[in-house]
Amino acid sequence: MLISVQSNTHSITFIDAEIEPSKSKIFDIGAIKSDGNHFHKPSLPDFTRFLSGSENVCGRYILNHDIKYVGKHLMMLALILQNVIDTLYLSPLLFSIKPYHALKDVWLDYFYNKKDLISQLVSGDTLRINADKCMNTNGQSVLKFSTKFKEKIDEMKSRHYELKSAKVNFILYWLKEGASQEIKIILPEQYFEKVIN
Repeated sequence: MLISVQSNTHSITFIDAEIEPSKSKIFDIGAIKSDGNHFHKPSLPDFTRFLSGSENVCGRYILNHDIKYVGKHLMMLALILQNVIDTLYLSPLLFSIKPYHALKDVWLDYFYNKKDLISQLVSGDTLRINADKCMNTNGQSVLKFSTKFKEKIDEMKSRHYELKSAKVNFILYWLKEGASQEIKIILPEQYFEKVIN
């Protein structure tokens, strides 16, 4: 949830690497740039080429895990540790009651039936809010709010804030454990506005 966001001209690439630490074997690398370009294969040379032009790199547990295996490739591109963002350390700031919580409340399977609709969306597209979901401009539901987020909406209402608008922030690929095909999921950006009585 973002209450207010300024547009940012810095490029960022989100990465995730699947690695067997005991053998230093890279099974897969996934990445997506802020412009929507994405990468998905276990090739470090191709990954290095993909990262070219990125000013910042972001990932969960990246500093203590991924960097050990892909760090020299970041340095080859003159990306230094100041430009690496590890979201693991943001979690306690955003979720102070349960800082390292699991996403048990998020039902990603919902997106399986929305593949065609999500394929028509890009980062920055406007989403219409309708009760506990967001819809595209044609009025078709493309995501549902989690129970936790609905509780957050109620909490914000008690503080005189109202959920006013939403847009597509990122579209990511997700592979469910045991599934053979990835699907796209939406990470929305929501805006709350103070209600003046």
